[in-house]
Parts: sequence; C-alpha cells; structure tokens
Amino acid sequence: MRRYKALLVLVLLVGGAGSALYLWRGDPRERAEALCREAEDALRRGDPDPALAAYRRAGEIDPKCGEAFAGAGRIQLRRRLFYEAVGYLRRATALPGADARTWMDLGQALREAGAFEEAVTACRRAVDVAPDRSEVLVELGKALVAQGIYDEAGRVYRQAEALRPDDADVHAGVGRLYAQTGEVDSATAGLLRAAMLRPGDATILCDLGEVSLRGGRIEEAILHLQEALKRAPHLVRARYLLGRACVRAGREEEGRRELEAFARQSRHAGRIELLEKAMADRPTAEGYIELAHLYAGLGQDSLSANYLMRATGLNPMKTAPQEVERMGKK
Repeated sequence: MRRYKALLVLVLLVGGAGSALYLWRGDPRERAEALCREAEDALRRGDPDPALAAYRRAGEIDPKCGEAFAGAGRIQLRRRLFYEAVGYLRRATALPGADARTWMDLGQALREAGAFEEAVTACRRAVDVAPDRSEVLVELGKALVAQGIYDEAGRVYRQAEALRPDDADVHAGVGRLYAQTGEVDSATAGLLRAAMLRPGDATILCDLGEVSLRGGRIEEAILHLQEALKRAPHLVRARYLLGRACVRAGREEEGRRELEAFARQSRHAGRIELLEKAMADRPTAEGYIELAHLYAGLGQDSLSANYLMRATGLNPMKTAPQEVERMGKK
C-alpha cells in the first residue's frame, strides 16, 4: 500500500490530478469517461492534439465507449482527414445508442471520402434518430445530391427550410442542388441568400462564382472567386474557376497564372488524398513526413505541424532535421 501511495504521489507531480484519477479508478468505463472529459476540456481550450490523444486512450481502455470514438472522429473530420474519421465514426455507430450527430458525422465523412451510397445510408439513420433537426436534414440533402437523387434532395431541403428558414446551410444546399440540375437563376438566388446570411464564406462565394460563370456573367464570377480566394487562398476549385473566368474575359495572362497555380495545388491535393488514405490503413513516419511537407507547401502550417508530430511519435530520428528546420523558421 505504501508503494502504491508513493506511485500516486509521483503521478500527481508528473501528470497532474487527472492522470492520478485514471490510476486510482479501477473501472475501465469510469477511466474512459474521465479521459473523455479531459478531451472536452482540451477542445474548449482550442487544443485538439491532447484531446485526440485522450479520446484514443479512452477507446483503448474501454472499447465500448462510443463517446471516445465519436470524439476522435469529429476531430479528424474537422481536420479533413476523412478516411481516419470514417474509421473512428464507424466504430462509434457500431455501438448501441449512437446519436444523430454521430450518424450525421459519419455520413459527412463518407461523402467527403467519395462513398456516396454509404453516406446516404448513414444520414438516413441520423434522420431516423432526429427527424426535426435541420442540420441532419441538410447533411442528408448533401449526400442525396452527391448520389444524384435530386428529387428527394429537394424535398429534404424544403423540410429543413420549414424548420429553420434563416439557416445559411439550407439555402446553400438548395442553391447547389439547382446548380446540379442546371437551373442557374434558382441556384444563384439560393446561394446569394446563403451569402447574405453568412458573409465571407469562401465555399459559398466559390459556388456563386461557378454558377455566375455557367450563366455567362463572367465579371461577376471573377469578383466572387477573387473574394473567395482572399478568404481561403488554398481553395483549389476557386483557383481553377478563376483561371477559366479570366481566360473567358480576355485576361489571358492572368488566367494562365491562375491555372498554373491550380495545377501545382491540384498535384499536391491528389498526392495528399492518396497518402491520407494510406496512413489511415498503415501509418509510417515517412508517409507523415511527406504529408507535412505537402501541407507546408500549400501554406497550411497547422496541418503540417500535426503530421510532423505524428511522424515524431513513430520515429523521432526521422523527424529531427525537419523539427530543427521548422523551429528555425519561427
């Protein structure tokens, strides 16, 4: 007993009261719940890395802790690490009592990963659990549009609009649906409404630029796309569309520069997608280092640092030169 107390004191000194709590409590479920609370505290502080680590530990301690897998999946979803997010969220929804948000997050991750049919199925499950939540209906609408089921998507968006008429996501969804079906004026109306409700949203501005370009309103398209790139300089689709719009407006030199920049970014994007899928299945220090370099080249320093940290966890000797270089730039 004396030895155990000494160990507890050591844990308190090194890891704080939270770590001692995990050691003191013997029940895996309670230890996992405590780790999930620690993760939530870290997220409130705006610190996702320790939050992810805590959720992972919670899932290892208690494989029936759906909150741990759902939390880890949401963090990776926000980071656009869709294949990893799908893995965590599948585990969360495989457990009894998965809530609507978890099914919705799985649907979004699957849609972003290109698994449209599975995304629709997951979103339908979310609607079954919470049929009166507009954000759940919007996510189902997005999945249906991605799958090409336009009539049902329209009905779903109308349901969402009835619940929340001033929701920018609803109007953006309606605008994107009309854009898919070639109804340019209706698409523009929906997207303009969304832009008024959420000024400065780069994705909505990019969609407006694309619809304006389709409708032959070239200068209007250029303005929307330039504004989108001011807000999000690494939005690849906006770069490509701006290049096309400039060429159509007779500004060929400017268009050529934008299309060359798009080509560089899209090469990075394609390699990033392949690597992220591979790292979700079999992580390696070399793969994470390459991802860190690719994201650094795109100017996304937080993601670059995150991948470098992961590589360091797998093989510190591999990442030592990169860490020295990164610290030298600060």
